[in-house]
Amino acid sequence: MRGTLISLTIIVLVATWPAWAESDSRPILRAEAASVELQLQPAGRRLLRLPNLDFALQIEPQCGVGMHIASVSISIADTSKSFRGMDFLEQSTLETTIRLPRRQIGPLAIERFCTGEDQNSNHNNVLLIRDAFTAHVSLRCADDVRELVVYETLALAIRMVCKAPERDKSNAIADQESSVSSMR
Repeated sequence: MRGTLISLTIIVLVATWPAWAESDSRPILRAEAASVELQLQPAGRRLLRLPNLDFALQIEPQCGVGMHIASVSISIADTSKSFRGMDFLEQSTLETTIRLPRRQIGPLAIERFCTGEDQNSNHNNVLLIRDAFTAHVSLRCADDVRELVVYETLALAIRMVCKAPERDKSNAIADQESSVSSMR
């Protein structure tokens, strides 16, 4: 009877062991917002075409007890990067940049940002667009017997800065002279 109880306990532990490993396996991903500087757009323009975007990512994959990292893959839109498990042997965290090409970025419909509609406004505006893109991460963990794949997603943001065109010095001097003469 006692031998049967021990056998059943061992069977239950072995049957539930993969669940322990799965719950401990996960990729931790952090990202900074991609920054882009935009020039002042013509009045009435609503659709913005963005240049290439660089997303700085930090990956910290964690596999469950007794398992090791076999590979990590990250994709944003149609751009992807893959890393082998040996890339994480010397360091547990890896920093990388993924460049999203302009051709994979659709135009953004944004009103009254970085346009010539309001001449009195300060054009050094900053606009943060949260959840602009999604990073998809897959972590493949393995041991001697099996493999486990865990998926995670992370919302990515874009930080847009509107830069007003720089005025040349002759226009600035003329403006100063006209304001001085109007004070007299």
